[in-house]
Amino acid sequence: MAERRPGERPVTLSATDDSTQDELTRALRVYQTELSTRKRLVAANPSNIQWQRELAAVYSKIGDTLSAQGDLDGALRSYEADAAVRERLTDSDPSNAQWQSELAFSQGRIADTLIAQGDLVGAIVRYQVALAIREQIVAAEPDNLTWQRELAVSQDDMGDALTAQGSLAEALEHYHAAQDIRQNLAAAGFSNTQWQRDLSLSQGRIGDNLVALGDLSGALGKYQADLAIRQKIVDSDPDNIPAQRDLVIAYWNLGTLNIPANSESVRANALSIALDLAEKLQREGHLTSQQQAWPTMIWEDLEELHRGQGP
Repeated sequence: MAERRPGERPVTLSATDDSTQDELTRALRVYQTELSTRKRLVAANPSNIQWQRELAAVYSKIGDTLSAQGDLDGALRSYEADAAVRERLTDSDPSNAQWQSELAFSQGRIADTLIAQGDLVGAIVRYQVALAIREQIVAAEPDNLTWQRELAVSQDDMGDALTAQGSLAEALEHYHAAQDIRQNLAAAGFSNTQWQRDLSLSQGRIGDNLVALGDLSGALGKYQADLAIRQKIVDSDPDNIPAQRDLVIAYWNLGTLNIPANSESVRANALSIALDLAEKLQREGHLTSQQQAWPTMIWEDLEELHRGQGP
């Protein structure tokens, strides 16, 4: 289920204690001092490309820090300033793929912040800009696997935003596009755990989307594919804690999909495995504060299944 899936990229950072806030305040002062220096340097020599890139990077750091402090308006202004510098750079050399990639990241940060502010429409526009940039990069350098992976991220961003908007069929197209890219990457680098995980996330996202669209049989196939990949990752690296958390989600998704093709015994077994894994992670202190409720929630789903009601 989408609401249970750990996020791959948080929209905002959060500071929850005084010590963290103090660290952020100190960091912000350092970055603001650096910003003043970078602006003076660029004003004195605007043709110095490296100084412009460093100026953009400082704007981005300030944006990240303000976002962590909860100042989304300030963060947005800094990210916009970052993007403005990078746009000037790309305008001066449209063939520079690295600069184009950096601009796409800037647009993504703006979109993430707009989502945190509740401006979903504005965020979709920014994600579309980032997606268009990355499509151009891949078209120019189709064999560059890094650019392909970034393009898949943009496809996911569009899918997630459209899902939040309720445009499920359109979102599914973007999720499938991301999956196609990741299947090629996973085939090219079978031993690359991150690429395998990326593919599993695509399978899970499509499964969630199909559930929302009412295609439960289609969702079952995607959840099974997701589980198979995640199980292989854990089998090959049993000490990988994030992979274990991913595996909880995969078994949980399979266990809560109530259709005849997914028998009650299969569902009960999947939920039992998910519960055992979640309790183990909790005992060992490997669940985040948002994940602490997982064992209770899985146990409740299992109890409902045993009562014959289905989750």
